[in-house]
Amino acid sequence: MIASAKIFAETSRPWIGELLAQQRVQIAQDVAKVIRDEMEFGRFVDTIDKRIVDTLAARSFSDAENLNFSYLFDGDEPMKFR
Repeated sequence: MIASAKIFAETSRPWIGELLAQQRVQIAQDVAKVIRDEMEFGRFVDTIDKRIVDTLAARSFSDAENLNFSYLFDGDEPMKFR
């Protein structure tokens, strides 16, 4: 039985090595895809950020002294629970 296990181990070594090599390649490809996706998302966010800044600048919101956010707050008193 030990001899058959030894023979199996010797014959399966190249197959296991090939399987591990394939897995390493697949992992490397997956990591590269994640990095590409993250970079693409970063460019997307940068584009959105630039558009927001451009829009604010076009509406004269770039100067902190001119900012007026009073319209964002409701003048009504919040609901009171008894």
